[in-house]
Amino acid sequence: MILTDREIQSLLKKGLISIEPKPPLAAYNSTAVDLTLDPVIREFRTNAPGLIIDPGAPGYKATDLIRSATDPVTIADQGWELPRGTLVLAWTRERVDLDFKGRVAARVEGKAGAKCAEPPRRVRGPVR
Repeated sequence: MILTDREIQSLLKKGLISIEPKPPLAAYNSTAVDLTLDPVIREFRTNAPGLIIDPGAPGYKATDLIRSATDPVTIADQGWELPRGTLVLAWTRERVDLDFKGRVAARVEGKAGAKCAEPPRRVRGPVR
C-alpha cells in the first residue's frame, strides 16, 4: 500500500516516521515526500583494478571501502554531470527514521529523466 501525503504527515506527527530536517510542505505530493541530495557524493575510482566488494568477507568495513575506493565530489549549485559508466555513492540531506512498531517501510529512489533541463538533485521517497 502506498500512503497519501496526509497519511505520511500523520505518521510524522505520531512519531512513527521521522525526517530531519523536516521537509517543507511543498516537498509533499500525493504519494511521496521529495528529499534533497546532499551536495557531497563519493565517486568510485575507475583505476582500482581487481577491486572486489564483498560485505560477507571477514573484517569487511564499508567505511574503509568508501575511503579507499572513492573520492569526494561536491556538487555545485548549477549541478554536476554524471559521466557515463561512473558509479557514485550519494546520501540525502535528510535523515529518515522508521519506528519498527509502526510497521511502515520506505523506499528511496532517484528521479530524473534523460532530458532534464537541469541536472538531477532530488531524490523521491514514497513511504510504503
